[in-house]
Amino acid sequence: MGKLPFQRVLLLLTTAIMISMFLSVFASASYLAGGIFIKGDIDEDNDLEGPSGFSGCGSTCCARAVEVDDWLPDDKGTWTWAGTGKIIQGGSCIGSAWGMGCGDTGGNGPEDVMKYPGLSFGQDVICHMGTSWHICNSNGERLNGVGYDVVCNNGNYDNCHANGGSCASDIWCCNGQTCSNGHCCPNGEAWLGTKCGIPCDCTASTWVGWPEASPTSCGNCNSGTNQRYCGSNCKWSDQYRCYGEGCSPGSTLAGVTCGNCGSQQKICTSSCTWPGSWSCIDEGECAVGSTKCEGSTAYSCGDDCYWDSENCLNKASFDSDGGAVYQTAGYVIDYNACSGGQCTGPAFNDACLNPTILDPEQVASDASRITRAKDCEDYEDFGCKAGKYYWVNWGCSLSSGRGYCNDAAATDDHVGTDNDGDGADVNCTDKLCDNNDNYVDSNRQCTPPQTRCLTVGPAVRYQTCPACEWNNTGINADDDNWDYECGDSLCDNVPGWNDAMIQIENDPALCSDGIDTDCDGLIDCDDPDCNGVRQPDGDICCDTDATLCDQDDCVDETCESHICTYTNRSACAPDECQTGYYCNIAGGDCTDADASQTVCTNCAAANWLRGNESAGFGGYVPTGREGPECCGNTPETEFYITRTNPAGGRGCCNEPTDCIDRLGYCRVGYENTSSLCTNGIDDDCDGNIDVADLNSCYGSLNGTIRDGDNPGWYVSVPTTVAGKPLNLPDGFNPDALEASGKSNSVGYYEVHNAFVGTYQFRASADGFQPSMETVEIQANRMVQRDFYLYRGLSCDENCLDQNGYCNPNCDGVEFQGGTCDFVHPDCAGRRPGFQINYLDAGNQMHWVTCCEGPETVRPAIKAKVDASTQNMYDYKRIVKIAGRSYWMHILVWR
Repeated sequence: MGKLPFQRVLLLLTTAIMISMFLSVFASASYLAGGIFIKGDIDEDNDLEGPSGFSGCGSTCCARAVEVDDWLPDDKGTWTWAGTGKIIQGGSCIGSAWGMGCGDTGGNGPEDVMKYPGLSFGQDVICHMGTSWHICNSNGERLNGVGYDVVCNNGNYDNCHANGGSCASDIWCCNGQTCSNGHCCPNGEAWLGTKCGIPCDCTASTWVGWPEASPTSCGNCNSGTNQRYCGSNCKWSDQYRCYGEGCSPGSTLAGVTCGNCGSQQKICTSSCTWPGSWSCIDEGECAVGSTKCEGSTAYSCGDDCYWDSENCLNKASFDSDGGAVYQTAGYVIDYNACSGGQCTGPAFNDACLNPTILDPEQVASDASRITRAKDCEDYEDFGCKAGKYYWVNWGCSLSSGRGYCNDAAATDDHVGTDNDGDGADVNCTDKLCDNNDNYVDSNRQCTPPQTRCLTVGPAVRYQTCPACEWNNTGINADDDNWDYECGDSLCDNVPGWNDAMIQIENDPALCSDGIDTDCDGLIDCDDPDCNGVRQPDGDICCDTDATLCDQDDCVDETCESHICTYTNRSACAPDECQTGYYCNIAGGDCTDADASQTVCTNCAAANWLRGNESAGFGGYVPTGREGPECCGNTPETEFYITRTNPAGGRGCCNEPTDCIDRLGYCRVGYENTSSLCTNGIDDDCDGNIDVADLNSCYGSLNGTIRDGDNPGWYVSVPTTVAGKPLNLPDGFNPDALEASGKSNSVGYYEVHNAFVGTYQFRASADGFQPSMETVEIQANRMVQRDFYLYRGLSCDENCLDQNGYCNPNCDGVEFQGGTCDFVHPDCAGRRPGFQINYLDAGNQMHWVTCCEGPETVRPAIKAKVDASTQNMYDYKRIVKIAGRSYWMHILVWR
C-alpha cells in the first residue's frame, strides 16, 4: 500500500469466541446506505477477499453489479457479496450467495449484509431489513440472545422461537416445538405460566387429599381418610395412606411424672379417641426425704417414695471412739426412743476412778452398752524423748469430762547414758557416735563400714568410714587425681583418662587421634576396633581382612601395616568380572562386551555391531557375519530377537518379549493401550498401526438399561448408548471413533469396536432423562456397565439433574432454600460454574455462571466511523490479553 497524504486508524479488539464489538458505517443519509463484509486478508489488488465454496439458500443475485473501491457511496444502493472476490454495488437481490436469505423481501426496502469482523465465515451475519439489524447464525436463524430466532425461508423471514418464546401458531416455534398458551414448548409439554413443562394432574411429590368425589374411610373406628401420592411426573400413583385415623381402643399414652414417683397416662376409649384428662398411676406412699415417728419406731421416705422403718429399741448403740478403748476419751449413746423422725437416747461418758485407774470405759454392745476398767500404768515402758532415755510413766486424765489413759498424766524418769556429754544418750540418738561429742547418729558423716567416691573439683577420691568421719584411702597409680576404686580401674594406667571416658575406637576421629581411648593398650589402626574405619586422610584401617577396603572390580586390595593398599588390575583382566565382562582399562570397570567396542574387539575378540543399531529399543543385526557378535547395547539389553513380522529378520532388543517390525526396529511386542494405539508405531509388529489394528486396539461394552424410578426394572423402550474417546492426541478425530449400540426389549445392549481408552458414553431414550457414564475401554475385553434412566425431567435443590449437570428445566422451581431462577438454557449439560457469554439484539454482552448466579449484562463497545472514508483496509492479528484470545483489527482509511 502506497503512502497516503492523511490516514485515520480505528483499533478494534474482539474475542475469538464471541464478538464484543462490530463496525457500522454511516453516511449523511438517515439510515445505513449499505452493508460491508469484512473477512480475511486484503488481496493483491487491495480488494477484500470473500468466502469461498459457500452455498446457502436463495440464488446468486445482484444484477448490474459493478466493482467499486469507495466503501461509502452517497446514494442508497445495495451492497452485497457477488461471489467474485470483490465488494460491489448493484441492484436488488432475491436471496444472496450469503446463504442467509438476505435480499429484497418485497416492501421492506433494500436489505444489506455485514459480516462480524474477525469471525470465520458462516457465523453471526448481520442482516438489514429496512432500518432494523439482526444477528443471524450459520443456519440462517436470527438470534437476540434469549432464544428468539429468525429462520431463512426462501428469501423471507419467519419468526422462530426457542423454548418459552411467544408465538401465535406452531409455525412460530423452532425444532418441532408447539405453540401452547402463546408460548413455544417442546412437543408434549405445555406453558405452565412461567415455563414449559409436563401438564400436572396434581402437585408433584406430595401426599394430598383423595381426588375422587367420595373419599373412603380407613383406620381405627373408620375415623381416617385415605390419601393418594402424587409422583414426580405430576400423576396420581396407586399408593395410598390413611390420614387422621383415631387411636386403637385400650392403647395407652404416657405423660409427665405426677404424685409421689407416679406417672401420667391416657387410655384410648372404645370410640378410638383419647380422653381429655390424664390419670396418675403407680404413686408411692410418701415424698422422698420425709421422716416421722410412730412410738419408738423411726420412719424415713426412700427414693422409691416408700417408707423405710427402724425400731429404736433394737438399734445398735453408738460408741464415739469407735471401740478405740482406754486411750481415747469417748462416750456411748444407748437408743431407747424416737424424736423428730430420729432415734434418740442418753449419752454415757468414759471416767477416771483415780489418777491411775480408768473406770468405767463405756463400750457399745448391740442394742445396749457395757463398762470396763483399766490400770493406765499397764502402758509404762522405756522410751526416748529428745535424744534422752526415760522410764515413761502413765496415768488417767479427763478431757471435757471424759477419762482416758495417757503419758502426760505422770512425770517420766531419766535412765539413759551420755558418755561424751553432748546431750544425746547412747540408748537413743547417739548409739554410733557416743564417743565423739562432734557428732550424733543424725548428723554423723558416715557409718562403718560405709565407703564412697567424693568429687572435689577435677579430683575423684575413694573414702572409707572407720567411725563417724570419712578418710581418703583410694589407689591412684597414674597420679591423675582419679582413684582406681572410683571409675579408673580400667584406665588407671592412662593419665588424664578414666573409665567414664572410654570410647570404642570405631570412627574416623578416634581412630586417628593417637590416644588409647578404650584403654586396651592399642592405638588407632593397630586396634582391631578400627577395622573398616576410614581415617580423615582417606586411609582405611584393616587387620588382615582386605574385604574391609574399598572394593573395585578392576583393583587388587591388600592390608599392609593395618592400612588398606590398592593395586590396579590390567586392561581386559576378567578376575573379578562376570562371564563376558572385562576391565575396560587398567584399574577401570568391568564392562560388557556389548557395551564397549574396545572391550568387544580387544578383550572378547568379537565382531562389534554397534554401528548397525537403529532408533527404538535396540538395533538390527544383519545375518551372514562370521564369528561372535556384540549387540552393542547396555548389559540389560543383550537379547537376540527372532520373533518378527512376516518380513523376517533378527535384532538386538531390550527384552526377550520384544519383536522386530517390517523396518527392522525393535518394538515392545504388544499394542493394547491408549498410548500404544495412538503413537504411530506398529508396536506388536503385525503390520497394522494404531486405529488400523483391529485385532489389538479395540474392545467392547455391554450392560443393561435400568429404570432409575423403579429399582429392579429394566427400560424396555429402545435406548441408544453412544460415546467418543476422550483425550486423544492431535491428529485423531473422536467423531470418526464414535462407538454406539442400542438396547433390546429387556434392556440389554452391546457396543462393539470401541477404540481403547477413556470414553464418555451417553444413554438416551424417549421419555427418559439421558444418563452419562465414563468408561475405560480395554483391548479385546468386554467391559460391563449399567445405565440408570429416570423418567421425565427432574430437578434438585441445587438446580441440577440426576447426573449433576445444570438443568434449565429447574428454572422457576421452588425449594425450601429458595427458587432456581438463574439457570440459562445454554447451561444444559454443563457442570456448575461453567461460564458462557453471548451478545443480544440490543448490543448487550451477557455473562452467565451456570447454576451459581444471575446473568451479568455489560454494554458492548460499538465503533463508529462518521467521516468520509476512502481506501479502507482491515489488518487482523490474534493477541492474548489476561490469558484470553482476541482478534485485533486495525482499520486504516483516508
